[in-house]
Amino acid sequence: MSAVAIDYIFDSTNECHRLERQAAIINLPHLLQHVPAVPDGGRILDAGCGSGAMARLLASHNPAVEVVGIDLNPSYVAFARERAAADTLANLSFEVGDLQSLPFPDTSFDFIWSQFVLYFVPSPDLAIREFRRVLRPEGAVAVSLHEGTFTTNNPVDADLQGRIESVIFGLVNAQLARRTAPMLHAAGFEGITVAIEADPIYTAIGAIAPDQRRNMEELFRPIMPRIATLLGGPAEADRFLSDLLAYYDRPDTCSYSLLWTIKGMVPRGEASLTV
Repeated sequence: MSAVAIDYIFDSTNECHRLERQAAIINLPHLLQHVPAVPDGGRILDAGCGSGAMARLLASHNPAVEVVGIDLNPSYVAFARERAAADTLANLSFEVGDLQSLPFPDTSFDFIWSQFVLYFVPSPDLAIREFRRVLRPEGAVAVSLHEGTFTTNNPVDADLQGRIESVIFGLVNAQLARRTAPMLHAAGFEGITVAIEADPIYTAIGAIAPDQRRNMEELFRPIMPRIATLLGGPAEADRFLSDLLAYYDRPDTCSYSLLWTIKGMVPRGEASLTV
């Protein structure tokens, strides 16, 4: 099987620390509502684990279950291992690997969690087929993705809105969430559901909160050269970020971001899907 490595455009030496702060903004325990009961001795995979925040939460809430986090970036895996060791989570481990070619045997997990990563995978449908392959019969997957982030605003600033759309749609597969359920269906999942709620990371009704603002600025800083390419130069990239933050700082603006959680289950008694 051939696979192309992930292009995580927001990578920086600060990224794991940003992800840890972002986990506090989103309130990770709230997301446990999407995690099914896993039997003692079962296994959970956090696919695209980043700093390991969600994997640590899953391990602490399921002490009789083995939790494995996987990420393509070795420095993120090293950070995640260090944090897990500090929390003395004996049922948690981390591996370096590509979601498009998972280094695990067929039917080896009971549940897979994957959040905020499939936008950056060149072939997300291949990653989903890999999820299907490594899940046991009646195993489940939950894929959590943003949609509408930065692009859904009121009142609309016509000049800024056009630049926002050029940047967001030029950088990421920003409408992947709505295409995930069909990909799960094509991969052989059943009982597919979609839950949509307001995302607390980027939704701002009135002036943005300081922790959200810091997260936005830290998100965009590493990709300013890419934004410059999309908008016509470094000066235009700097103006874009300044104008975007000023818009979010205004007391009369509302910006909406939706968090989609798409879930599916492997049919009972069905053999794994070989990719």
